[in-house]
Amino acid sequence: NMETFPNPNPPAAPDGGPSKVKVKVRLDINGVLSVESAQAVEEVDADEEEKPAPATAASDTPMPDAKPAEAPSDDAPATEPSGQNAAEAEKPAAPSEPEPKKKKLRKHNLPVVNRAAFQLPRELVDQFKNEEFEMATQDRLIKALHEAKNDLEAYIYQMRDRVSGGNLSEFMSEGDKEAFLPLLETMENWLYEEEAETANKSTFVAKLDELKKFGDPADARYREADERGLAFSELKKVIDEYSNLAATQDPAYEHITADDRSKVKSTVDEAAAWLDSMQSQQAAKPKTENPVVLCKDINAKREMIVSTCKPIMNKPKPAPPKPKAEEKKEETTDSPKPEAGAGSDTPKEEQPAEGKAEGQGESMDTGLD
Repeated sequence: NMETFPNPNPPAAPDGGPSKVKVKVRLDINGVLSVESAQAVEEVDADEEEKPAPATAASDTPMPDAKPAEAPSDDAPATEPSGQNAAEAEKPAAPSEPEPKKKKLRKHNLPVVNRAAFQLPRELVDQFKNEEFEMATQDRLIKALHEAKNDLEAYIYQMRDRVSGGNLSEFMSEGDKEAFLPLLETMENWLYEEEAETANKSTFVAKLDELKKFGDPADARYREADERGLAFSELKKVIDEYSNLAATQDPAYEHITADDRSKVKSTVDEAAAWLDSMQSQQAAKPKTENPVVLCKDINAKREMIVSTCKPIMNKPKPAPPKPKAEEKKEETTDSPKPEAGAGSDTPKEEQPAEGKAEGQGESMDTGLD
């Protein structure tokens, strides 16, 4: 793949021959050769390139101090060549060879327009793009048509098995079964007729919606019945948990006030009454009818209990009160004084001298007796 540079009118050579063009190209790693620049090269004489400046009138004027050239005098004797010199003088002088003219290259930049070889015209490229877009759109429509047909066929086979003796049998009334099962058979036969081969997507979607009028309500009742037991169980578990916390005597909850406990108890009692009512009403409802309460309502009731009671029961226990300054002062005044020890600087009280003397006298008297 090589790129070209269209330039139909390069400057002609002076001699009328083909012009010389110097081209600079680049080859990339993909093997694509691209033209970077082009120059027309022309050889010209250096004399033509550098023309001498015209002589001025002042250059012909002789200098004032210059002496005039003396003319040769007729009286001076002429010297005549003698011998070999005279012979050489008689020979004609050889012609001198002309000096070669200097050449110089003159370059002219040529405009370069890169264009890949074998490139398609822009109009043809746009045409191919439009055709590709139309084909892609057609493929999407065909794919959507086949998907709609497959959805209708799969729904017919699936619902016929589930309603005839499957998990939807007890959630659809006998009257709906008598209308639904023949309709499924009619739709199945239509799929293999010539009309179905030429039908568009909207036709298959409309027939599927006609079948879903019978099948979707039964399927919804089945799903609610399957998930309702777990929803009731989770709600009962939350009610029991916060009912026990409202009546607990655990020291960890002794800081919860009576008003807060009463609020928790009223919330769980109301939810427990609602749960008993819904369970009893649903038990009396036949499976072929829509449920009294939906699973999303049961889950919403459970979330309401948690959002109301959890902040109350998880309230942090307050920190113990700090002692007041007066109590500290009383404690310091009532504290006993330390006793004086052997190393204490406090002087001991001296006993009176009379007492000592009297004691000594008594001991002396007893000794004499």
